[in-house]
Amino acid sequence: MDSEVKNANGANESSFPTTLLFSVKDRVGILIECLTAIKTLNISLTRIESRPSKTPGWDYDFFIDFGADEEQLSNTIKSLEKVTKQVKVINTGATQVTPVVPWYPRRKTDLDTFADKILAMGEELDADHPGALDPVYRARRTEIAQIAKSHRHGQPIPRIEYTKQEIETWGVVFR
Repeated sequence: MDSEVKNANGANESSFPTTLLFSVKDRVGILIECLTAIKTLNISLTRIESRPSKTPGWDYDFFIDFGADEEQLSNTIKSLEKVTKQVKVINTGATQVTPVVPWYPRRKTDLDTFADKILAMGEELDADHPGALDPVYRARRTEIAQIAKSHRHGQPIPRIEYTKQEIETWGVVFR
């Protein structure tokens, strides 16, 4: 019997980080149905996020993150399709998932789906990030991230007034 090697997060070493998007019509118990559909697949969710859907005909979009191997990912998609009929693979480290259809925005408004995918300090940046211990950097990063997260297609593009130091820094980087 093969023993599975687990990483620090408890996932199989053969698993890869995955983000799925599924959309639902609002009704009592729909999230429980979706979670029940994937409960027996032996995956552990690391994030679940909901927001009102921008897709006509759907009320809410859910994003879930988890580690899975290719078989688990395929089974998760099939299970969710039985309940939602709209499942999209947003991000995966899989080498092969059937069917392999990379996500690509078809409409400009599709880009709004990813407005909240900005790296936020403490969420996805490592503690060894150069600005991790700089409170001024962290506050400025949060300010700019909030502006970016709130922007939607069709709105005027927000103007950010960069500081003299920011302009000088990016001037050095650019050159």
